[in-house]
Amino acid sequence: MALRVGVVGVGSMGKNHARIYSQMPGRVKLVGVADIEAAQAQQVAHLYGCRPYTDYHDLLREVDAVSIAVPTSLHFQVASDFLELGAHVLLEKPMTSTVEEGARLLQMARAQGCTLQVGHVERFNPVVTELQRIVREEPITAVNVQRLSPYDGRVVDADVILDLMIHDLDILTMLFAPPIQHVGGIGRSLHNPDQLDYAVAMLQLGDETLATVTASRVTASRVRRMELSSPASWIVADYVERRITITRNPIGRASRNGTYRQKGVLEQIYLPAQEPLAEEIRHFLDCIETQKNPLVSGETGLAALKLVQVIKRDIYGRVAERGMAAAL
Repeated sequence: MALRVGVVGVGSMGKNHARIYSQMPGRVKLVGVADIEAAQAQQVAHLYGCRPYTDYHDLLREVDAVSIAVPTSLHFQVASDFLELGAHVLLEKPMTSTVEEGARLLQMARAQGCTLQVGHVERFNPVVTELQRIVREEPITAVNVQRLSPYDGRVVDADVILDLMIHDLDILTMLFAPPIQHVGGIGRSLHNPDQLDYAVAMLQLGDETLATVTASRVTASRVRRMELSSPASWIVADYVERRITITRNPIGRASRNGTYRQKGVLEQIYLPAQEPLAEEIRHFLDCIETQKNPLVSGETGLAALKLVQVIKRDIYGRVAERGMAAAL
């Protein structure tokens, strides 16, 4: 019997959840979509052959599983309503606005025996899968991460750390053994004085690896890039292009008179053009059917949220000190 599923919040991300569910006849039945914007709910429902709702409460007892893609400030309330009734939940990242809310959701999912998966979709990007193999084989000494985006006025309830940087913090916790320690950071607010739009965090990964993570939502171009350095190579991973480039240090020596020097060996790794969100949703359904723990479980989502909290406290503290110093 097909699993009854629904989607709450069908904006730019949620409508893609609905699209993918609609392409899985026999495995799931897309019962309905909910959005406070009636026209949006009707349009998506018409596209994918399900019922529209403007109040997600009307969907609560109609589904066995749900994708939730509402604003971050609503994650806890919406997800807890479904978990209380025993529905499995795929919750878009970040898990919640606060660590305390995330911990309560996790406790609720455990008590109800429900699958709770957090939508850190980059985990399902083939670039990240390949990076796992590379990091196992290379002694990485330094990492530089950039996640840059143009300004998006729709995101009003999460700063750039909670909205964007959290993706890369989650990936780093997957790639490198603990502990991950926050060393320091800086940030700037450009559009909203109460929220950072640009932030840089410096981390120590384990005992020997240093990382710099930059997140921006005020950059003209969209960049998703990780650079890793080892004694023998330089690795550049482009999430958007789904390509990894490895420059190997030369083994040979320069010619005796210095006129020739080998610069290195360049390797290009091209990866399959699979859709990470589709892979994420298939994994969610697999976990429901087999009762296995998701790759991005509630525990994993909560760990990323805790690291965000540490970084935010440091950077916002520095911003406040700078503001006080300027006022003196």
